Amino acid sequence: MAWESSWVTTGYTGGMRQGGEQQRGGKGLFLEGAAGDIGPRAGYTGDLPTYRRMGRILGLEASSVASNMDTLPRRERYVGVLQSGAPIGLYVDEPVEPEAPVLRMATRTLALPLRKLRPLDEREAQAKQSREELMRVRESGTVEEIRAATARSTQANWQADMGRSYAEKTTVDWEMQCIRVGSVAFLSCQGEPFLEISQRILADSPFTHTLFSGYSNGAFGYLPTRQAFEEGGYEIDASPFAHDSADILVAGGLRLVNDMA
Repeated sequence: MAWESSWVTTGYTGGMRQGGEQQRGGKGLFLEGAAGDIGPRAGYTGDLPTYRRMGRILGLEASSVASNMDTLPRRERYVGVLQSGAPIGLYVDEPVEPEAPVLRMATRTLALPLRKLRPLDEREAQAKQSREELMRVRESGTVEEIRAATARSTQANWQADMGRSYAEKTTVDWEMQCIRVGSVAFLSCQGEPFLEISQRILADSPFTHTLFSGYSNGAFGYLPTRQAFEEGGYEIDASPFAHDSADILVAGGLRLVNDMA
């Protein structure tokens, strides 16, 4: 699904530039957030204009919010009286230049526990079998049969890849990074974290504004919550991590933002 994700990102960012930057000027910053368990309203269509339209909607909404914001604190100053039907006091709001913001950056590496995976030889045997099945179906199968066999082969191959990547390992190093700009913290992690992970960090962050983003600095893999492991599903099957990895990620993220504060 990497190609589909790249189409979504390209469409969204292109649409947001049109809808946001052209309205307000300046440069927009696009963060993927924590979207391991959520998707767009219209997704996986293969239709790039759909993603551009949704990105444009998001960019225009961001422009609307930005138009009602002051980026600098202001001080009210009295300038005089306008004589009309009644004397009207005149004031102007003058921007006050704040102190130079603190700028800091730090990176931490967490040891995330891995789940116990099926033996590698079983995974590779299943991948080989699914590839052979796909070759047979392509010769005489219908479009739907080929599509289903392709999906099975794809899933078996990434299961084999996951087995090779994490064979005989119990933990994997996972990077988190924090950039502080004044009262704003940009916190990122590798992989595809579920939404609740970011919500838990944002709720206890000491910063006025904390912006969280996964999909950062390479590395792949869904990072489900403990509850999601109980529910199961595609993301759970595709994840190499143990059920308590999300809790470790939240604790590590909070340590990092508190150190930066």
